[in-house]
Amino acid sequence: MIKKLKWLLDYFFLYVDEHHCFATEPFRNDILIPFRGDWVWKFKNRAFGSATPFEYSDPRFANEQHYKLRYSETFGKITIVNDSKPRSVLNYMLTHPEMFPGRVYIFFNTVTESGEAIRASGISDVNIYCRDEERNMVNLGEESKYFQAHPIESEYKKFNFFSCRYNEGWDLKDDEMATLILVTDVSIPHSLIGIPFKGYQAVGRLKVSPHKIYHITNNFGANGMQSFKEVQANCIYSANKYIVAYNRYIEDCKTDGMEADGLLKAMITPFSKFDADNVASINTYKHDQIICTKFCKQHYNSLATIEATWKSLNYDVDIQMFDFTPIITTKKTSAEINKQIIDQVIEWREHPAKYNFQAANATMVKYKADFELLFQAIEILGVNEIITLNYDDKAMKNALIEKSNKNQEAKLRLMLIDTFKLNNRYSKKEIKQTLQRLYNQFNIQAHTGNIKKAKAEDLNSMGLFEMRECKVNKTENGFIIDKLCYTLKKAA
Repeated sequence: MIKKLKWLLDYFFLYVDEHHCFATEPFRNDILIPFRGDWVWKFKNRAFGSATPFEYSDPRFANEQHYKLRYSETFGKITIVNDSKPRSVLNYMLTHPEMFPGRVYIFFNTVTESGEAIRASGISDVNIYCRDEERNMVNLGEESKYFQAHPIESEYKKFNFFSCRYNEGWDLKDDEMATLILVTDVSIPHSLIGIPFKGYQAVGRLKVSPHKIYHITNNFGANGMQSFKEVQANCIYSANKYIVAYNRYIEDCKTDGMEADGLLKAMITPFSKFDADNVASINTYKHDQIICTKFCKQHYNSLATIEATWKSLNYDVDIQMFDFTPIITTKKTSAEINKQIIDQVIEWREHPAKYNFQAANATMVKYKADFELLFQAIEILGVNEIITLNYDDKAMKNALIEKSNKNQEAKLRLMLIDTFKLNNRYSKKEIKQTLQRLYNQFNIQAHTGNIKKAKAEDLNSMGLFEMRECKVNKTENGFIIDKLCYTLKKAA
């Protein structure tokens, strides 16, 4: 038997495919079995292969001959859709199937949230591909009826969800009209698959160029990221220090006749191995799993780091913003809130192509309704003057009044904006009386040179509001203001 084993190790060729998985899949309890007892290294003839290789700490990997295939052309374009709530973006896409000329393949490593996305969107032309186990079926609930055991080309639906077990190791067969979507969310840790590994593998499942590839995501809002070598060096340094401290503690316990409480051992067990005397040393492959996880997590530090990571993987990148970043109002002054909005207005104006989704436009409309004074100032004073005024409401209002004094009609319009509010109902009599008072106050003249006679309909013709006839108090004829237009036209 021993001779046969030696014959096997000496003359058989061992090929370890997708060898990055030993680092990227720590959730598989037995993933490291091939390295126990160094069996992999006992084969005289061996090779490791991967489209997404991981740089292991074991120096024997570095001593192997290395061959790397490089492509001069890019693999395609990744459209990163950035939003604080990736699930809102996903819901939008699921409820707008007209965006996609063909079938859609969604890689979202959370069975629970995939089922919730289907429930929330109300779609039924959908499949879910995940591990066939009771826990997944419970998490899916009623949506478990969309579960499919195996991806089969003839059974694909308009939308097809995949857990990470389908990110690699198989060929997705469809045509150039297919769309691939990767969804990650920093609030769902297990959805944060490593972009250089499982993310890269997922968007490469289709063996033809797809219609489009989307990466829907948010980020941690942190600055920069470390190189792999920096992450690796820091992790190795810390692990060795922890192990030294543990071994010193075990030795002290023996010397002092004390029983070890197990706390230090529990802390270092994820990256350590122990001999018969409980002396610890680093378990290189288990520790590499930790290095890989930390390395991949930092790619989500910011939109810039996500973009840089995809570019490093030979993809062109397009950035789309689904919506504006929610403004922070808690413990903020009005000037600080105004600055947040102005920054978003500047970004919107300078990069309109980034804001193609309806959500961003809807948010801007809401801003205009909620911050009337600010948007009056944007329209009349301009962004630069607002910045000069330090975003201060009182300063902006004074500047608006000063400017409007140069033109009575502009001043009239400011008063009308202050007087008439969105979604309010006003009787025609009330509107007429208000207008006449303001015509008198600002000396608004008719073509005869006399003070203009007010009509309720005048308010609708000034370009400030969109109005609709209604009843006030069920009996009086009037108007309701449906929309604020915010355009203040200067008189000639």
